[in-house]
Amino acid sequence: MKDVINVGPDLAALGEQFAQLVEMVTGSREPLDADRVVRCAARAIPHAAHAGLTVLSARGHRETWAATGDLPARIDAAQHALDEGPFLRVVGGEDIARVDDAGTDPRCPTFGRHCVAELGVRSIVSVRVAMVGDARAALSFYAPTSCAFNDWDIGTAVIFAPFAG
Repeated sequence: MKDVINVGPDLAALGEQFAQLVEMVTGSREPLDADRVVRCAARAIPHAAHAGLTVLSARGHRETWAATGDLPARIDAAQHALDEGPFLRVVGGEDIARVDDAGTDPRCPTFGRHCVAELGVRSIVSVRVAMVGDARAALSFYAPTSCAFNDWDIGTAVIFAPFAG
């Protein structure tokens, strides 16, 4: 008799998101685009309230290419205005930048306090997205609670990053 493995709702949902992603890549459904990848990635990470793909051009122009709402663009604007935050750490060379509690993270004190007080965000994970040429990008996920993202969530984000690029 074989043992039955219960994969649970999170793993089953992740499998469904990857199935949709494979269908997008193979062309059997709508074409693959950044917006669809970001929405799919956000659904695959159950702790994420929002997600966004932000690109920094070689000339220093920042643009939120795709997002689940207006919050990611507002967070991006705050990072650039305050010159601190996980997106800037990723485009500066880190592969993954994780903020467990923006209100207390010493690496981004001004930005973190702004996120909590003005935007209602406490947890952020940004992962590097490979781009062609000199542009740099990050796929970022946001949650209103502290320590929202676990290693599973970060691993899932890393898997989606190449598709976002």
